Amino acid sequence: PVKGEVELCESCRTERVPAALGAELVDDETELLEDQDLIEEPARYPQATRFVGRQAQLDRLTAIAEEAARGEVAFVALTGASGVGKTRLVEELAKRLGVAGMRVLTAAAGGPGAPPFAAFERLLRQRFGITQGMPVELGRARLAAAVAELVPGPRAVEVTHLLAQLVDLPYADSPVVDPLAETPAQLAARTFIALKRLLAADAPPHFRFLQAD
Repeated sequence: PVKGEVELCESCRTERVPAALGAELVDDETELLEDQDLIEEPARYPQATRFVGRQAQLDRLTAIAEEAARGEVAFVALTGASGVGKTRLVEELAKRLGVAGMRVLTAAAGGPGAPPFAAFERLLRQRFGITQGMPVELGRARLAAAVAELVPGPRAVEVTHLLAQLVDLPYADSPVVDPLAETPAQLAARTFIALKRLLAADAPPHFRFLQAD
């Protein structure tokens, strides 16, 4: 027999554990800690999953990167089903190249429906420190100054205007972009050439590794 005031478990009809052990249950009206009062501490022993089963691919990609560092631009596309380890493979490659002194830039491609050059827009913004919400004039100034250091002579203006359009900081009444507005294919081709010129000029003395996921 149990006393009438004793709280029973609904499933097994035995006395609830806290009461059985003599613990005092907290009153419902007791003030609880607010979210901002909670202290979040990082894990004391963070664990990283092991990188296994892709050593051959990692070595091959490293060899390609080393050849590219000697002056030949290389492009590699990793394809495969979701979850097979493409992103992790590239992350491991980026770590290895970073240790070797190569600059690594990373950006998301944007997925289906993303505008052309979406990944390069993010890569350029990362490279030149152009952040979201930055005043347009400041963003253009940063881009123009960087291009002027890398691309010689009159080409600098053309590259600056085309890349400003690419990173969504277009110049009003641009003498470079406006004449191409009616021919999107030509505008895309000229933008690609400008991007290629910039990347080629920006590569020495440290090879750049670009990752678009």
